[in-house]
Amino acid sequence: DSKPAAKKRPRRVSAALKKSEEPSSEGVVINVDAMVTVMECLDPRSLYNTALTCKSLLSRVTTTMVVRSALIHGDNAKKTFEELYKLMKNHSIHPPSPLRLLRL
Repeated sequence: DSKPAAKKRPRRVSAALKKSEEPSSEGVVINVDAMVTVMECLDPRSLYNTALTCKSLLSRVTTTMVVRSALIHGDNAKKTFEELYKLMKNHSIHPPSPLRLLRL
């Protein structure tokens, strides 16, 4: 007499979670607002890597955040943004998405 395998129930997440807190795939609660504040201080490469960790962080990345990161941390990204600005000013290209800007 073998018993059927028990169905695995999905984990319940407390209904009291704030909008800024989201559960990760492992059931850990992440305060997205706090992560966005941290992301605003990162260099472009770290910002890109952090944004790719989950969809909620990726959706919070803005063009302003990316440009500010590039200008603060200088390096090659600053030159790239200066060239992009010239092209956008002449209406030669459409403004790229924040994720595309991070990949440049």
